[in-house]
Amino acid sequence: MTTEAPTQRDAMSRIANEVVGLHKRHRGRGPTQVRVHRQDDLVIVVLRDDFSPLERALVRDGREQAVRDQRDAYEAMVAPELKAIVEAHTGCDVNAFVHAGHHEPDVYVELFMLAPR
Repeated sequence: MTTEAPTQRDAMSRIANEVVGLHKRHRGRGPTQVRVHRQDDLVIVVLRDDFSPLERALVRDGREQAVRDQRDAYEAMVAPELKAIVEAHTGCDVNAFVHAGHHEPDVYVELFMLAPR
């Protein structure tokens, strides 16, 4: 019986599943769509339909900055867990983590810069 090494596609799928699980644990819900891409030393996680009902209400009320501030605080809190997920499935250390969001459409991006091997 041979055990095959996981492919990059497998690794990206595992990252996607674990990122969604992390968001569900901390926020009560996760995105309904997630895509993970790897290009050289970058891993990009694209989350769609991720805003909570409260965040959507704040956006409708013109309080996008309140949502950005709350998301910045949240992402800073979970950054070590997110980095650990990416490191576990890429075998590389994460040198930098950047996140950004957009309210219409509801999309959030988490970008991980990997250290050289």
